[in-house]
Parts: sequence; structure tokens; C-alpha cells
Amino acid sequence: MVNRAQASQIAHEVLKVPHKAVQMVCRMGKIAHEPNADRGVRLMTRTPLRTVIPVGILLLSTISCAFFTNPSKPSRVVDLPPMVGKSLEEMTTLLGPPYKRGICYGWDLAEGVLSACYESRDSASKMMDSISYEFPPPPLLRPSIAAGSPEEMAPFVNIDLQGRKPDVEFRGGYAYDDLILNGRAVDVAFDGGPKTIVGVRVKLK
Repeated sequence: MVNRAQASQIAHEVLKVPHKAVQMVCRMGKIAHEPNADRGVRLMTRTPLRTVIPVGILLLSTISCAFFTNPSKPSRVVDLPPMVGKSLEEMTTLLGPPYKRGICYGWDLAEGVLSACYESRDSASKMMDSISYEFPPPPLLRPSIAAGSPEEMAPFVNIDLQGRKPDVEFRGGYAYDDLILNGRAVDVAFDGGPKTIVGVRVKLK
């Protein structure tokens, strides 16, 4: 039989779990280890079920909250329409130096990321192909910021949907065809699912 501190350290090395989590297990019951020629060190817990079940329910409740808690609503407005059709030089003047984001260019804003893509690598002289704005990637499969619908998201990117319903509802979003933004004909897609709109993509025609 080893004491709790020794058992905690052994479990940390063998099972590769956080030290604090092992200490919690140690407090729940007495841990023993036995040398075994076939399997090496084996840890055994003697924890009453009446202790394990409530702790399991608590852990399950915590995980459920992480998955099902509603995300925060946006609070900052990004004026997207005036940026439609601008060159990379004009965007840099407006927002500062960008960073490369795949084949596009990105700017970190207060609540999300703005991206602009151009027709070729010579983006300084070529026309904008698309521009998008999206909230940060979701933790634990749930977004931290999201709008409840395209109609709720539109004012946060200053897009007037003119009371229209989506032309297409696809898996993961809603599409509006033939809107006019900054004098340009565009297709607009609101990305996300029901009650979780997490971004807007504007494709120039």
C-alpha cells in the first residue's frame, strides 16, 4: 500500500492525466497499486458508488452546459458594404496592414475576423473577388458569439436585406442572391445553423 501522494504521482506518470484530477480521485477513495508481471503497475480505486455517481452527474452537467449554453450576441457593427470592391491598398489604408490568410488577407477586429480575397496573387491591381466577416472559432463545438438569424446578423454588418427571405437555405447557412452593396451586384451568404449565424460572405459578380 502506498500513501496518497505517491499514488497520485504514479497515476500522473502512467495515465498521463492532469495532476489535479488525480488528486481529486485520491480524495474520493483510497488508491492502491500492485506490481504485475504481465501488465506492469495497476491502479485500483475503492470508491463507493454513492460518491462516484454524484460526481459523474456533476461532470456531465458541466459538459452539457459547455455544449448547450447559448452564445453571446454580437455587440460591434462592422460596416461591410463600403469595403466591397476596394483594392488591397485601399483596405490597408482603412484597416492597417493585413496578414495572409490562405489565399486571402485578414484583419483582426474587435469581435471577429475580416477577410478579403482577390482575383490573383497580384491583389494590388486586381479586383476584389470576395469579402467576409466571421466570429472566432467555436470552443467545444459551440460558437462563443453568434446571431440568431440572418435578419438579426444583417444590422451588425450594415447589410439591408430589404425584407427578403433567403433565396437558398443550404446545410450550414442561408444565401441571398443579387443584392446591391456599394453599387456592386453581389451574392451574400450567412454561415451557421439555426440560431447560430457566425459569419457573412459576400461574393462579387
